[in-house]
Amino acid sequence: MSSSTRLRALTVGMSAVVIAAAAPGAVSAPAAVTSGRACVTMISPVAPGAKVSETHELGCWDNLAEAHAANGVLAAGEAPLLGQMSLLAPALAAATVTIGIDYSDTYYSGFTQTWLTPHLSGCTDGSVYTSVMPGNFDNATRSVTGLSGCLHNRHYDPPSPSGLSIACSGNCAVMGSMALKTSYVRWAP
Repeated sequence: MSSSTRLRALTVGMSAVVIAAAAPGAVSAPAAVTSGRACVTMISPVAPGAKVSETHELGCWDNLAEAHAANGVLAAGEAPLLGQMSLLAPALAAATVTIGIDYSDTYYSGFTQTWLTPHLSGCTDGSVYTSVMPGNFDNATRSVTGLSGCLHNRHYDPPSPSGLSIACSGNCAVMGSMALKTSYVRWAP
């Protein structure tokens, strides 16, 4: 199954689970809002012949823990507590990996933009991901973490892969002259 097909399948699956979560007695996750401190976007590797990845904004939550719990993202070694995760979370946790997190403050703090992919190899198989920054995080990045083998991520000032940029080898605790200027990002092995 291609990444874009998996992305569409996950989107359809998420809709069904959210509806089921509204049933009497169902456990539900914190509701996604259009703006918040922690946002999550699903991204697929760049397809052959394409210039950018397919993306789907999943929503924003009040904090990183709520965003990750609602979308099935666990910290390394963390086990979910009974009732901690929505019905949606186990399906996503088994079907996604995190390739990066952008932060609004230096040293990995502040508001966050988390990037999930249904491509379970992340960048370890040579896959590359590119995207314009979602509107809520355009020109808001001050630090970044690359994960799942995405050891080279470059942040660009214009919303294209040209112009002023900073190359991060995995992580950038500070973005230097690129602080608050990222409009386009690229992850690679």
